[in-house]
Amino acid sequence: MLSLRQCRRATFGAHQEFQPARAKLYARLPNGHHRSTPVCSTSSGNTSKALVADPCTPAASSAAVSPAPAETVPQPSSSADEARQLVDQVLKTIEGTDSGLQISPQARAHVDALLERLEVLGAAQQPRPLDNPLLWGNYNVAYTSVGKSQEHGEPAGGRFRGRIGRALFRTAGLFQSVLKPDLATNKVEFRLFGFLPGYVGLRGKVLPQGDTGDTVQVLFEPPMLSIANRLHLKIGRFSSVVLTTTYLDERVRLGRGSRGSLFVFTRGGAADEA
Repeated sequence: MLSLRQCRRATFGAHQEFQPARAKLYARLPNGHHRSTPVCSTSSGNTSKALVADPCTPAASSAAVSPAPAETVPQPSSSADEARQLVDQVLKTIEGTDSGLQISPQARAHVDALLERLEVLGAAQQPRPLDNPLLWGNYNVAYTSVGKSQEHGEPAGGRFRGRIGRALFRTAGLFQSVLKPDLATNKVEFRLFGFLPGYVGLRGKVLPQGDTGDTVQVLFEPPMLSIANRLHLKIGRFSSVVLTTTYLDERVRLGRGSRGSLFVFTRGGAADEA
C-alpha cells in the first residue's frame, strides 16, 4: 500500500526570509555551479523550461487522498474476557471426569475455586438469569461438587450415581431441561447390568424465589423408572430442591444448591437428543 505523507507547510514569513539568503548564496558560487533549470521538449520540438510543481503547494496537497478513518470496533469488557477464560479452564479440567466423579481432589479444588470466581462475575450480570432467554433449554450435567459446606453428599442422580448404584446402573448420561413457562426435568440414562437401557426421570414445577432474579424452588413429582421401554415404575416420593443460577452465558449455566453443592451445566449436544 502506498503511504501518502503530507509535507510540512512553511509559513509565508519563512519564504520571505529564505529567498534573500538563497540569492546571496548563489552570488558567491562560481559560474557553472548554479543549479540548472530542467527543460522539456514540447510536441512542436521546441524546448521550454519545465514547470516543477512544489509538492507543498495547495494544488498538490489537494490531490492527496486522506485515509478513511478506522472503524471503531467495540471491545469486550475485561470482566467478559475474564469470564470467557475461566469457563475455558473449567470445561477443559472437567472433561472426561464422568460429571466430576472421576476427578482428583486437587483438580476439584481448582475447579471449585474457578466456579466461585465466576459466581462473583455472575452476580453483576444483566439481565438476571430468570429474565434471560439463555436460561431455557436442554443441558448436560457436566460437573457436580458437594462444595465446602458438605463433607459428604450425594452426586447428581442420587442413589443411582452412588457407589452401589453405579455397580448396577452404568451411567450413560445426565441431563436437565428448563422449559417455558415453568417446567424442569432431570434425567439419568443408564444400562442395567451394562446392557439393558433405561432411565430415571424427574419432572417438576419451577417457582421463583426471592427478588434477586436468580433462585428457584422446583417441586418434583415421584421419579419414574423405565427399563428397556417396557417396564415403567413410579418410585420414591415427592421432593423439592432450591437452586440458584450463579452464572449464565451461551455455553454454560452454573448452579448452586441450597446446601452449597456446585453444578456446571453445558448447553445442547447430547442433551438435545435425550
